[in-house]
Amino acid sequence: MLIQVEVEYLPLYSTYGLGLTTWSPLASGVLTGKYSKGSVPADSRFALENYKRYALCIPFNTGYHIVHRYGRNLASRSLVNDTLRKVNGLKPIADELGVPLSQLAIAWCASNPHVSSVITGATKESQVCDICSMSSICN
Repeated sequence: MLIQVEVEYLPLYSTYGLGLTTWSPLASGVLTGKYSKGSVPADSRFALENYKRYALCIPFNTGYHIVHRYGRNLASRSLVNDTLRKVNGLKPIADELGVPLSQLAIAWCASNPHVSSVITGATKESQVCDICSMSSICN
């Protein structure tokens, strides 16, 4: 979601041979598609009390409004809605490949020649299994 690493860091990749270690390739779960329905799933990290102090996703009829723990807006409603629209646009690609959105997102990171490592941050055993089974779409 942050395209500047493709442009601004290019000299680091080409001149010095450095690679990028990505973190949060699923954008805190947004790229799994689980927030696309306009609510926070009960089993997601944003439903946990400990995560509410960092960010609070307030469902609106048209998407989420993300608010900082001190009440400052981190993203406008239109920006969040635009992000969710883009995520929904990736679903047909994942469906065509026969993979979940999470695998598509991680494979996209892992297949980038400038990426040395992808830190996935899986929180459940099922997520680890999902990640491990994605090697077929990385080739």
